[in-house]
Amino acid sequence: MADNVLMAYHIVKDATDGDVQVLNTKKLYKWRITDQTKGTPQIGKLAIVKTRFTKRAPVLVFATKEVANDLSDLQPVEEFTDEEPRDEAMQVAFQKLLGN
Repeated sequence: MADNVLMAYHIVKDATDGDVQVLNTKKLYKWRITDQTKGTPQIGKLAIVKTRFTKRAPVLVFATKEVANDLSDLQPVEEFTDEEPRDEAMQVAFQKLLGN
């Protein structure tokens, strides 16, 4: 059985400057990897996921794992991309989360 859960951080607009995107590190979110998910997950790359509020939201991949539990309550991952965040501050924040 392959990894079926994505753990990632949301990319959101900065509260003080709405034109800047930042990494929301308050919580690690989870999504369901399905047979319809396109691409291959890579740590530090972007993924496109469904949320309760939108059909396509970018997130930054932290990890994947395999679980045997029922995942029907998790929203699906639409696509894994080969893109990295363009903002250097976001990349630095992510490296700190990884412990590098």
